[in-house]
Amino acid sequence: MKRFIILILLSILIINSRTFAFLFGEEKNTKDSRAVAVTVNGAKIYEDTLLRIAKHRAEETAQSNPDFELTQARNVVIGEMVLTEVIIQEGRKKLVWVADKEVQDLISRWEGAPYDELKKNEGFKGDFYEYERGIKASAFIYPKLLLKEYSGKLEPTEEQMKTYYNQHINEYCHQEPEKYRLKIIQFWFDEDTNNPYQTEASAKADAQKVLQKIQNGKDFDVLDSAEEKAHVQRVLKKLGIEQSEIDDKVNDIFLTRNELKRYPFTPEFENVVLSLKPGQMSGIIKGDSCFCIVKYIERISEGKATTDSFEEVKEELQKRVSNELQEKAYYEYVQRLMKNADIKYTNPSDDWRLQEKGSK
Repeated sequence: MKRFIILILLSILIINSRTFAFLFGEEKNTKDSRAVAVTVNGAKIYEDTLLRIAKHRAEETAQSNPDFELTQARNVVIGEMVLTEVIIQEGRKKLVWVADKEVQDLISRWEGAPYDELKKNEGFKGDFYEYERGIKASAFIYPKLLLKEYSGKLEPTEEQMKTYYNQHINEYCHQEPEKYRLKIIQFWFDEDTNNPYQTEASAKADAQKVLQKIQNGKDFDVLDSAEEKAHVQRVLKKLGIEQSEIDDKVNDIFLTRNELKRYPFTPEFENVVLSLKPGQMSGIIKGDSCFCIVKYIERISEGKATTDSFEEVKEELQKRVSNELQEKAYYEYVQRLMKNADIKYTNPSDDWRLQEKGSK
């Protein structure tokens, strides 16, 4: 039951504007000879109306889902009709209404056109128009019914918050992971010469020159800063920007083990770093879009584990538990409305309650 109602409720309250909808109940000047598909507390939903709307739904949905057939469309539409009728009847009973202007504005927003313009469309009249109005009206009425039914009942208690806290304690535990401190010189490349980077060949040549300088005794940090400046100047120049003064910058980075696996997008990087001892330097490593030379500084052990206290996260807990209570009420209430409604299907195969019993 829950699964069926949730699917139908979602299709009503989050329904695409291109589907149409309807205020149900007995229609004026109807003949008793019309076949009735289902009654909801005595209100009749007629088979011919159901089929017209289902046919339209099938044709429209088939544009994006060719496998969606009339039988499926009819099953969806009859579920929407029944649930919408239940909600609107409950609204009448509890004196919860929605102004026509609100419904019209919602239809206009979802259809992406002024309401007066929509009314000129021949396809937006009759059953389809009423079906649309019913769906949109129920989308307004149901939240108002919920507020009435659960007024003052959805504020979480201290006990509920503590229960949630204990059940999700891992979310409030923190530990600084083990990290690897590195210094890195990068030589970016891009074969698209319209981009502000070097070609792969020139980037590799630059990397080899810098590596040779370091091996001959040049300071890693000085060369790192110089290469970074050169890269920024190349980028600015290709963008048509002249800037002579660029701040010194050394790429001193801290990576976790997982980050090592992804940086700079090659498995070789992790393997090389893990093979180095503190103070050692790598050769040239090629990534997806750069060559790099790495200096391994140190491994920083994981930090001490800490846990946020209940009081520290109480405000967050209140929001989380409140959301859970609201979500639970949202589906429980509609299930109760459906269970208490007197719903009679002419064709037993339309009765989802029998289908659910048979599947158990």
